[in-house]
Amino acid sequence: MSNENLIVKLFEIDKQAEYFFKNFRFDNGDELPLNYQEKYTLNASILNSIKLIQTNPILKSKLLKNKATGFWKKISIQVNLAKNGLNHNLPSNERRIKGSYISYLEQGYNSLISKRFGSQNSRKVDEKVLKLLEDIVKQFKSDSPTLIKLKLDSFLEGNIQVIDAESGGLYNNEDFKGLNISTGAIKNNHLSEKEIQQYDSYQLLKKEMYLSNNFYDCFSKLDIEIRIKLLEQFLSLVDLVKKK
Repeated sequence: MSNENLIVKLFEIDKQAEYFFKNFRFDNGDELPLNYQEKYTLNASILNSIKLIQTNPILKSKLLKNKATGFWKKISIQVNLAKNGLNHNLPSNERRIKGSYISYLEQGYNSLISKRFGSQNSRKVDEKVLKLLEDIVKQFKSDSPTLIKLKLDSFLEGNIQVIDAESGGLYNNEDFKGLNISTGAIKNNHLSEKEIQQYDSYQLLKKEMYLSNNFYDCFSKLDIEIRIKLLEQFLSLVDLVKKK
C-alpha cells in the first residue's frame, strides 16, 4: 500500500472532457486530431485525480504519509509513473505539473489544448466572411467547398467580382486583405443553397454548439456533488418539457 499510485487508483475517464474535445472546433472550423482528443481526455482525467487527492484530507494524508509538505513533489512522481500505463503527456517536473493543474482549474479543458494549434489555424470565418461565402455560393450556384475556395482566392486576387446580394453592390477585396482560409474551414462554415434558406436554424445550431462547449467547460469545474444535483434538476426539467 505504501507504493500505491493514488492517481492510477482514482483514475476514471472524464466523459465530459471526451465530449468537449470531440466537439471542439478551432476558429477556422477544423477539429482536433483524434490522437489529441484522446490525449487531452487522458490529461484531464489525471488532473481530476489530482484534484480529488488535493481536496480530500484522507487521500492527501495518504500521499504525504502524514507529513505537511511535499505535495507537488509526490504528485509529480506519481504523474510520471502513471505514464507507463496511461500514456498521458502531462509535464514531468513538479513546477510545471502544478502550473498545468492551476491553469486547468482556472480555464478548464481549454487549458490543455496546445498553443501551437493556434498558429496553425487560419483566420476566423466571422459573420462578414460568412456572408461573402454565402454570396459566392449564390452567384456561382455551387456549394462545393473546392470551387468556393477557388472563387474566393480569385476574388481576393482581384480576378473576379462578387456581388453583395443584399445591397446589389460589389464586394471590395481590400476589405478582406490578408484573409487566408482553408477548404476545410469553408466546408465547416459556408452555407449551401438549401441552408441559406434556413439561415435562422443555422444560427441557432451555432449558438447551441457555443453554449454546449461553454457549459461543459464550466460544469467540469464544479464539485461532483453539485454536478449531480444540477444534473438531477436538469433531467427533471427535461421530463416536464417532454410531458408538455
